[in-house]
Amino acid sequence: VRDEIKANSYRMTKTRLEGHIYRYFAQTPLDCIDTDVMEGFVADLTEHKLSGSTIKGYLAVCLKLLRFMHRKKVIAQLPLLPAVKAQYKPRGAFTLTEYKAIVRCARDLEGEPYMAWGEGKKIWIKDMYQTMPKSMNWLIRFMVYTFIRPGDLRQLKHKHVEVVRGKFTY
Repeated sequence: VRDEIKANSYRMTKTRLEGHIYRYFAQTPLDCIDTDVMEGFVADLTEHKLSGSTIKGYLAVCLKLLRFMHRKKVIAQLPLLPAVKAQYKPRGAFTLTEYKAIVRCARDLEGEPYMAWGEGKKIWIKDMYQTMPKSMNWLIRFMVYTFIRPGDLRQLKHKHVEVVRGKFTY
């Protein structure tokens, strides 16, 4: 109503509610949800081989529900939620040598057509897009400097860009 939740966040919450949360809590009376029940829920999610960060996401949804039920006096007090450690999995990074090689290769391939489609393959990509664009070198640099991923790049809009002026402008 107040546009406080984005569509993707809503879909994720809905999916979690209608999935594991509903499945686990369907037979549990709401006023019986306590710390032991929540620990059982975490154990259940762990058995389903969900990652620590995903389990934390489920607990965040549960906490919102529990707070709502507490406010509406469905439950007398909020149960303690079990601590879940999320495994930190940093993304791979290029070494300086690898980065230089990628940028150099993109520069060297400017305008070169891609010909390795394979025998008998139908090429559905327009001819104009079958060559390395001149801007690819700059695009690679931009993505590295801004830590943006290729999938996020497609959705980048002017409103997402902010120029910060100070001792350094970036």
